[in-house]
Amino acid sequence: MTMGNYIVFIQIHGEAEKLEKCWKSLAYQDFKPSKVVIVDDGTPDDSVRREYMRILNAAHLNYISVDYFKGADPKEPNLDTVGIAMKRAFGQYVLFTENQLFSFLSIIDVDSCPAKNYYRLVIEKMNLNPSIMCCSGVIKARTKCGYYRDEKLLSAKFIKRKDARGSGKVIRAFFLNNIPLNLFPEVAWDTWINVKAKQAGYKTIQLPYATIYASRSTTRVSNRDNFRDGRLSYHFGYNPLLILYKVLFRGLDVLRGYREARQQQWRLPDEKVRQWFGWRYLLHFWK
Repeated sequence: MTMGNYIVFIQIHGEAEKLEKCWKSLAYQDFKPSKVVIVDDGTPDDSVRREYMRILNAAHLNYISVDYFKGADPKEPNLDTVGIAMKRAFGQYVLFTENQLFSFLSIIDVDSCPAKNYYRLVIEKMNLNPSIMCCSGVIKARTKCGYYRDEKLLSAKFIKRKDARGSGKVIRAFFLNNIPLNLFPEVAWDTWINVKAKQAGYKTIQLPYATIYASRSTTRVSNRDNFRDGRLSYHFGYNPLLILYKVLFRGLDVLRGYREARQQQWRLPDEKVRQWFGWRYLLHFWK
């Protein structure tokens, strides 16, 4: 069976000191990526570019092409510029190319390191199951005590919900090529692509035996980002009952973020995805 090839986008804002470790975890994969793109979403200095230059020689030794892409200006007025950066990077490396250069693409946060067999396990699973559009492993986040434990989203604490997660998610490249660029969101598009896949009749899953190690909890798990989570909840059109649920379990910062985004009318341009998160989402939520 032909595995196909894949491209990995490393999302980074500052934290240049973590780039080498993340890069090495990709370079030592037993099924290596064909290309790695470091997507800088607005670092105010050149620290990320300097670190990129340091790893270039090592990249050639591992026969992997590595690019640096400055996808967002630090002065752009956005709470989270990473969506803008990734949208521009896709436009250059994946979308609307004359030939399909890659079979799969993956996005990983710079503070994450996939296990050595991670991409082989995930892509093997997807090759065996054409109905799977998005697939990720299990994220194990480092605790203050120094050990790693499984992360669980708020939505997965009481039900067995196993959608593909953000960092380390693998997506079939052809699917993105069939979506107009203007529908791509400017933030948190990993949630958006899960919904697009489901609306098209595909599956999004987690593999319990593929692991990514993260040096900290991700946004949707950490309480430090409740305000941003509230903004995103309005952006995606989340059901009001789900907003209430989040406020009860995560605090008033969620509500403050929601209200600010509503006042600004900061809405996802893809109305079909917003409708998915409306009242009918209570039915989707338990699938």
